Amino acid sequence: MSSGLPGELAANAWDGERVARGILDAQRARAFALGPSPVGRLMKPSPANERNWSDKRVGWGIVLFDDPDVPVAERARADDAPEPIRRLVASRKHARVLRWRPQLGPMVLADYASGKETPVPIGGAPAGAAGLPRYLLLYGGPDVLPWSLQYLLNAGNYVGRLDLDGDGLQNYVSALLSGWPDSDARYDRPVVWATDFGGDDMTTIMREKIADPLVAALRDDGDMADLRVLKQEAATAGALAESLAAATPALVVTTSHGQTGPPSDPNAMRANLGALVDQHHALVNPGDLLDAWQPDGAIWYAHACCSAGADAPSAFAELFETGSGLRAVLDGVAAIGPSVAPLPRALLGAKRPLRAFIGHVEPTFEWTIRFPYSGQALTASIVTALYDGLCDGEAAGYATRRIWSPMGQLGAAMEQARQLVAGRRHQREAALKSLLYLQVVWRDRGSTVVLGDPTAALPLPD
Repeated sequence: MSSGLPGELAANAWDGERVARGILDAQRARAFALGPSPVGRLMKPSPANERNWSDKRVGWGIVLFDDPDVPVAERARADDAPEPIRRLVASRKHARVLRWRPQLGPMVLADYASGKETPVPIGGAPAGAAGLPRYLLLYGGPDVLPWSLQYLLNAGNYVGRLDLDGDGLQNYVSALLSGWPDSDARYDRPVVWATDFGGDDMTTIMREKIADPLVAALRDDGDMADLRVLKQEAATAGALAESLAAATPALVVTTSHGQTGPPSDPNAMRANLGALVDQHHALVNPGDLLDAWQPDGAIWYAHACCSAGADAPSAFAELFETGSGLRAVLDGVAAIGPSVAPLPRALLGAKRPLRAFIGHVEPTFEWTIRFPYSGQALTASIVTALYDGLCDGEAAGYATRRIWSPMGQLGAAMEQARQLVAGRRHQREAALKSLLYLQVVWRDRGSTVVLGDPTAALPLPD
């Protein structure tokens, strides 16, 4: 046999007495090697690239409220939606128009493309044209399409929400369809703004476990040569406005408290819901930011209570005693009803709008950032969503899957803890503490949402 070929091959076949071996015939081995490959006729079609929302095997769709007073044919075409939404649907190949109403139940959307109501299950259905599109845009506020629907869809899809109308909606859809032409947003100039009140305040933990690791990753990246970091005493509302105007960043990341008061004044609560609180307790005002800066295709992540909006009731209200400080705040926020916060609404509806805003509907607790038993940070998925995801050109909805992905494991762990709580007496106390911890983390992660179209992605540098 020619050099380089084995003299014989052994197979994992047993002939009853010995391992089957075969001596290679050099001529036949050469012909066999050069013969036609069976791969072309045996290989299954390559799996869809989940980053490619335009592939019909992945798919994009819009979720609208299912109004029974609208004729079925119009519901199938989104005829009852505002003109910019109709234009967006018409522009996207293979777009699906889906509907939701409370009567459908928690796990079903409706599709009217066939001329009649066809239930589409949430979870377990195939992706793309055959089932539920991976990328879904909810159009409407949480008073119409509840936050709970978005949380549920987040578990298996890449979801965003638009709660805009009038000029704001027109601005956003026009920018989305045109791809933010002539955008001044600079990939190499991200802005990270992190307050720190010191001691055991949550702002210190957020800075140490979210902002600082992200800054370290950005500083190691040669494409981020002009990173702007404003933290501790430098994290003022005025400095943030000045840095945004000077840097025109493509990525903005902020960690701070979010305004949720005063509980006794619903009008003030509504006007300042989730506003970022700076190092000196002043509020970051959207109008002040937009006086000197246009978001122009940036993506903003805000780790602050109610930075994305509020729900009623709060998922955490029953956890605290009536009359306690946090319970009063949560009840006060709930009193204004389910809503999207003013900051993302203003930025997404600006003349040159934001691409996407990623924020929270509920408060974050120390437990959900730092593991109570060891002090280990639990925020790696947030940092990787922002750096490995957004900064690698992943769409906002796809990148943030990293934040939601641990929820399945948390759910399985909760079931195990429930069984221990119902089991032997000596296990119950520790199991109950673990179950409480898992519930808080699960609800916190679940209340992270994307506002804006989930397909919005940062353009990468050449």
